[in-house]
Amino acid sequence: MIATVRIAPVERWCEPMKAQMRDFPQYNYSVLVGLPIQIRPASMRIAADYCGGKGWVVEWDSVKVMDSLQGYTGRRAPKKGKEYRACEHFLEMD
Repeated sequence: MIATVRIAPVERWCEPMKAQMRDFPQYNYSVLVGLPIQIRPASMRIAADYCGGKGWVVEWDSVKVMDSLQGYTGRRAPKKGKEYRACEHFLEMD
């Protein structure tokens, strides 16, 4: 099952996400605010290695759109055991 959620306003992001935004200023993270993305609800787990909040796997099609909007031109592709996760602070959910 897939759920569509939106990316939350920057003010709601956790400190690790804000730090990532500061560490990589060449990527415009603010263009992502309000963007609908798809996550896998069944993939929820605590992001202990990140912010300690809940986190979900983001579908690769959504990751590609996010990369494109930010001007990321690296070659990112799905790899076994490597997934893009988003924490609850990064997402707006009903």
